[in-house]
Amino acid sequence: MSTREATKKYFLQAHQTHICRKALVSPKERQFCTAIKIKIHHAALQNKQKETFSQQDKHRQI
Repeated sequence: MSTREATKKYFLQAHQTHICRKALVSPKERQFCTAIKIKIHHAALQNKQKETFSQQDKHRQI
């Protein structure tokens, strides 16, 4: 299993069990979970930005 797959599996598991909200989670695990959420959010923002730019280019060409 690659690091990327392991990270994805961990995040999905954490999301399903709400591990980030549990009091018994170690600070390191909480920090890891938060970092993954930030990366996913950042990637989603970049994808949205790319879509916006491509739509603007289409309008300019017309």
